[in-house]
Amino acid sequence: MLTLFLFLCFLPLGNDPAEQHDYMSYARKYQGNYVNGDYRYAVTIPSGLVGAGGDAHAPDHGFRIDFSDDSDYILVDGSFDVLEFDDPPIPEGFTVLETRQTKTKLGGIDAVNVWRSMKNQSNGILYILIDVRTKRHIRDIRYSVTLHAPEKYFRERANVLYSIVDSFVCLKKKGEAN
Repeated sequence: MLTLFLFLCFLPLGNDPAEQHDYMSYARKYQGNYVNGDYRYAVTIPSGLVGAGGDAHAPDHGFRIDFSDDSDYILVDGSFDVLEFDDPPIPEGFTVLETRQTKTKLGGIDAVNVWRSMKNQSNGILYILIDVRTKRHIRDIRYSVTLHAPEKYFRERANVLYSIVDSFVCLKKKGEAN
């Protein structure tokens, strides 16, 4: 439930560009190396891209990179996950056409790579979702890197996603065992 709540918290406030601009104006901005001490992970944001997190008073779970519209983004997240969801949530207004899963690693932790094609019911545009997420780690933290993009931008955005995934590192506290 917490992961779903956090996922929804990172969505833009509405479809009005002015509202989206307001969200971005007070959000934390990240470029280059991003280090999250609260959830103990680090990634590299590819050159030329900006990640936006919540405002300064919100917990720092991660960030979101927005591309062409509010349904075209990458979300990087670290969260305590007491319920341990196995599948990424299906956005409202989308129909799932196909889902595939493969095993992978994220920051050296066993993970699953979920690939899902979905159709937006309101405009008929085909979207691709890729979600690379860990099972709950011994720290009770689940990490995920999620892409949600229109099919026409899929290849370009997937390269960005996998660049972030490849740079993902789990950080240890002083004295913490593997």
